[in-house]
Amino acid sequence: MLKDMVTLYTEAFNTMDRRTGFILTEEREEIYTVLVELLDYAEHKLSKDGIDRVDRDKLLEIFNTLRDF
Repeated sequence: MLKDMVTLYTEAFNTMDRRTGFILTEEREEIYTVLVELLDYAEHKLSKDGIDRVDRDKLLEIFNTLRDF
């Protein structure tokens, strides 16, 4: 579930950047920051459902592997 979210999130920005080339250093940092905030939120919500372990390192690795920007 979270792997799919990270994949779709990253691929969406890859697609936008291929079209316009708008992602520079500042945008790259903001995209990463928002992803971390999304993972924080997901982890918080999942913990309420009894899921205590989210492999954040693996999810960020997926992001870094897939991103073309």
